[in-house]
Amino acid sequence: MARIPQEVTSLFSDPQAAKVMATVDAEGTVYASVRGKFNAADEETVAFADIAHVKRRPEFRPGQGVSIAVFKLPNFGYQIHGAFQGYQTSGEIFDTWAAMLKEGPGLGLDRVGLVKVDQIYSYASEDRSEHGTRIA
Repeated sequence: MARIPQEVTSLFSDPQAAKVMATVDAEGTVYASVRGKFNAADEETVAFADIAHVKRRPEFRPGQGVSIAVFKLPNFGYQIHGAFQGYQTSGEIFDTWAAMLKEGPGLGLDRVGLVKVDQIYSYASEDRSEHGTRIA
């Protein structure tokens, strides 16, 4: 497992940063979706909100590989690879996210997904010389 650096978690909380999550289902169909909320659940786990009003979303299976891109144009970001761990529909993480989404944008929360991080790659160098460098 890889530890999530502070600069990555800081970018998760930046409202100007784009966040995209991608996976492939059992039939080989690729899914990529814009996600508004990611956060570190712990040093090696990323949490994401599964919002109630999303009509088409993949059903992740435990162990399924996912890739998360979080970036801010023109050339600053990270790509995170990991494995889906499961959904939480209650408990401390869920309650925190539900309150945050209700108070902020007024959204309902179905569940919170968890991804155990395996690798993180940087796309954060000004001159692009280090783009694609593994940092964790």
